[in-house]
Amino acid sequence: MIKHREFHAGVLLSDGRYLVSGGFSSPSTPDHMDAEIYDPLTSTWTATGVMSQPRHNHVLLEVKG
Repeated sequence: MIKHREFHAGVLLSDGRYLVSGGFSSPSTPDHMDAEIYDPLTSTWTATGVMSQPRHNHVLLEVKG
């Protein structure tokens, strides 16, 4: 991961990548507002997007339509 995260959320995406968001680095630091995607084919993490609110102990779902 680009950032150390505890109490973050993650979801496996339909394309095989893994999205993680939120969490915090330690209990004394602010919650993260950003997200990262892990690509197992390249073993790389990429920063992606910013949430409107910082979060920890939340849930992510992939909605397929």
